[in-house]
Amino acid sequence: MSHVYVNVLVDFDRDGGWSGASEGADEWAIKNYKVELVKGEEQVVPLPPFQTPCEPFPAWTRVVLRDIPVTLSFFSTNEGWDGSGYYNF
Repeated sequence: MSHVYVNVLVDFDRDGGWSGASEGADEWAIKNYKVELVKGEEQVVPLPPFQTPCEPFPAWTRVVLRDIPVTLSFFSTNEGWDGSGYYNF
């Protein structure tokens, strides 16, 4: 069994920016949520609840699984992760 970190971005305001907030809902909706996985097995991973804007609407979503947490030190600004970056496997 090993652990990974789940990060979820939701472009709530549909501006293509993947950062900031919309109606108080942070677009980096889930930050470094640690889950345990069994290698080679299909699993359903329940995620914690997160705040969304009051009105439901379509939005782009990006989900990343990493073996280390995503931190602000990865980026040139400290405004939060915007979904950018390279992932080498």
